[in-house]
Amino acid sequence: MNSKRILTEGLLIVWFGIAWAGGAAGQTPSVAEPAAQSAGSAVVVILQDGSSFEVDELREESGRYIYRMGSMQGFLERAEVSAVRQAAASEAAGAGPLALGFTTGHRGLDRLIVEVGAAHQLDPLLIYLVMREESGFNYRAVSRVGARGLMQLMPATARRLGIRNIDNPRENVEAGTRYLRGLIESFGGDVNLALAAYNAGEAAVRRHGWRIPPYPETRRYVWRINTAYRKMKAE
Repeated sequence: MNSKRILTEGLLIVWFGIAWAGGAAGQTPSVAEPAAQSAGSAVVVILQDGSSFEVDELREESGRYIYRMGSMQGFLERAEVSAVRQAAASEAAGAGPLALGFTTGHRGLDRLIVEVGAAHQLDPLLIYLVMREESGFNYRAVSRVGARGLMQLMPATARRLGIRNIDNPRENVEAGTRYLRGLIESFGGDVNLALAAYNAGEAAVRRHGWRIPPYPETRRYVWRINTAYRKMKAE
């Protein structure tokens, strides 16, 4: 991938292309027939669009799949699921997402970040860093202005993105990633402006002449993600 340096308001981020080729860690596993879950084993849920994510526990209830990832719980409609299989031994050993050099502390959530990054052609490290800033990986986080979940989506933004349950971890991460990707495209590939818009709102960035708004919180937010991204890419 060709690297592109974007300089905005004195803040530098090295962006390795909006399109991120997921590689081995982001490849979709082969579809298997639904299988019963063994006690204590991880389960891979394969969706109809070919994407997948790993959960600690899965049960079917009233036409839905209820899943658990650590302390997080969410659901999927039965029609959304193509197949379910137990995680392979290599997956259970933790291979894949951890090789990217980051972890949320839960392998299933790490894998989800990789999967949605591949689906939306966005570097999973950027998704990880935004999630860390927004919620600290707390899927029940609610901000003082009402933003919710892992990616801290405002209810109005969630409705615009068409998600049904803002507190559903997978929906929240997928929609937040889609929103971030859309912001990067809206601001001509400038990741700094996209981050500022994610924090302060699109209107604020446009109101200040397509520059990072002069809000201390927003400037610190963009700076922290810039700094962490460069450091982790260099490691």
